Amino acid sequence: MNCAIVDKKSDTIKYFIYNCKVDGNNYIGSNKKLYGIKCKHFKFLFTNDSYEEGVTKFSDLTLASVYNDISVGNRKDVNNQIVRQIREKYSIDEEFKMSRVLKSSKEWKEYNKYVNDLVKEGQKFKDKHFTREEV
Repeated sequence: MNCAIVDKKSDTIKYFIYNCKVDGNNYIGSNKKLYGIKCKHFKFLFTNDSYEEGVTKFSDLTLASVYNDISVGNRKDVNNQIVRQIREKYSIDEEFKMSRVLKSSKEWKEYNKYVNDLVKEGQKFKDKHFTREEV
């Protein structure tokens, strides 16, 4: 997914980063690396659009789909957000523990319901916004 970093005052695209990954205030992509970007000066738009000549305004770009307040560009991005949500509640060690807990236990049932609900919600979103070929 690409990221347009836009000057808040002028609505003009200041930076356009392809294949952008965000780490705190750092925006790292295949064409540019920006460190310590101050959010108070810029707006950020995640998009699947490419930067073209003549496209200079934030409003000229198409916003990427948003799943649970995170911009996503494909099915894999949604899957990553589901894993992130699971990790917020269960560590990897806790998930390994669940593989050893009896499936009839209350603990396992709660875990299984939580994960299945997230997966179903994610699947609905992916089916609505992305084709199957994007896997």
